Amino acid sequence: MLPELRLGLQHGVKYLLSDWPVDELMKLYVTDCAPDRLEFDPCDVFLEVRGSHGRFQILRLQKAEFLFRESLANGMRIGDAVEQAMDIDPSFDGGASFVRLITEGLVTCVTPSSEQGDIL
Repeated sequence: MLPELRLGLQHGVKYLLSDWPVDELMKLYVTDCAPDRLEFDPCDVFLEVRGSHGRFQILRLQKAEFLFRESLANGMRIGDAVEQAMDIDPSFDGGASFVRLITEGLVTCVTPSSEQGDIL
């Protein structure tokens, strides 16, 4: 039954794919400790941005974890999101990623794929 479920994630969670390390730039900005000169090399960065009540947190994720979480946030069923992530990284552990979502408090509801109502 678990692979057929859909998860609702907190509204303050967004996923961002960037060609530049914008998370590093934001750390410098927020801590007000930017050097006189900045040099960044382009690289794919997979970010989860969490925010509410005037606070935010930016986490850098691995590509498969990012794809899994972003897919769930977009309404994909758990099983399909795991398969998609495993296509990127065959060693992706969908069970551990699911548990992390729960323990991080990001899941707001669990819905059967055939229904619209919450069951959690």
